[in-house]
Amino acid sequence: MQWNILIGPALGAVIGYVTNLIAVQMLFHPINPVYIGKYRIPFTPGIIPRGKARFAKAIGNVVGNNLLNPVIIKETLLSPDKEQEIGKQLDLIFQKLSDDNTTLEVRLNTMIGDSAQIKLESDIVETLTQKISNELITMNLGQVIAAEVRSAVVEKVQGTMLAMFLNPSVLEPIENTIKDRVNIYIEEHAEDKVNNLIRDEYTKLNQQTISSLFDHINTVELKETILKVYRMLITDYSEKILTSLNLSKIAEEKVNAMDTKEVEELVLSIMKKELGAVVNLGAVIGFVLGLINLLF
Repeated sequence: MQWNILIGPALGAVIGYVTNLIAVQMLFHPINPVYIGKYRIPFTPGIIPRGKARFAKAIGNVVGNNLLNPVIIKETLLSPDKEQEIGKQLDLIFQKLSDDNTTLEVRLNTMIGDSAQIKLESDIVETLTQKISNELITMNLGQVIAAEVRSAVVEKVQGTMLAMFLNPSVLEPIENTIKDRVNIYIEEHAEDKVNNLIRDEYTKLNQQTISSLFDHINTVELKETILKVYRMLITDYSEKILTSLNLSKIAEEKVNAMDTKEVEELVLSIMKKELGAVVNLGAVIGFVLGLINLLF
């Protein structure tokens, strides 16, 4: 066999390989324009550095319109598998909390710090104090208590001689006096009394362990409630959130902010094998064309 007849096909393979290798390299290189004097050499910079803005915009459109659009996100987050996964995570969290023997005070201190915990306690106590005090005042408890006292007195003296003297003209001033004094007392002292009561209860609550608190919680109902809230948030607000985030724009800006070398690494991480196959295909095609050339 004469090996020299393979020189043509081998040369064609080398030419095809080198040509495609140069073509692939020209996707990314040179990064900057190359000039001879004042004339820019054609095809410099490379295709991707020259069209980086278009490349970024295309990726942004793919991300925002095809990969992470509201419909896909909603379907994914509301899928049975995702809800089952969230349910399992909640079970693990509940189990961990039910075994947690640290006090609520210690846990809050670990999570938010001492100063934030003090402010949280102050805000809770102050808010509840104001709401409960205002409710007590607007309830007109003096009227309620005075009416109950009058009813009790009338009931006690019913059928006795004393009932003759406790007619409405006698009882009414007494009832009004009780009503006024009770209402005045509540207006003057309700806030302090309620504040002390709430503060004491908050302190008791803070000293309880996490596990003891969970003894009084139906975790099955709690999990279902959390999942219902999750479904509601995804159904009602996911589209608004994604629209406000504008993921297409974020992806475009991120790619634009990347160094050209980073863009190259990104593309190669996805298409390295495919681009390598293109280069090797050039060698195969060159070799085949060389063989065909031998026939003519």
